[in-house]
Amino acid sequence: MADAQSIAAQLQGTGDTVDEAALQVLGPLYADQIELAHEPRSEADGVVARQWLLDVSVRERDTFAESMPDVRREATWEARGDDVVARRRVRGTTPDGKALDFDSEVTYVLRGGVITRISVVSVPDDDPG
Repeated sequence: MADAQSIAAQLQGTGDTVDEAALQVLGPLYADQIELAHEPRSEADGVVARQWLLDVSVRERDTFAESMPDVRREATWEARGDDVVARRRVRGTTPDGKALDFDSEVTYVLRGGVITRISVVSVPDDDPG
């Protein structure tokens, strides 16, 4: 059975949470139904199917890459108790020329060796403008 320490170790160096290498580690660990929660709240919050989540992750990655050719996505991974946590940073230039730079923390909750809940907390930008 997978544990948080071994999963976090496998994810080191894979890049962002939606990068192909990370999804190859995470995808097989997703439960058939996963609770998804964002702060601030998102329309996607609630219980979602595993395949839907994988499809949305790939679409997110591809959309950013197509619309922002200079997009840079990175994550650091760690185990916190029974959970795996990614601290993400996404940077790039939007199609209208604005700089995008945001951070978030994603917590993957493991129960019985599978991921049953994903919590995404946006880290506020220090610059309100």
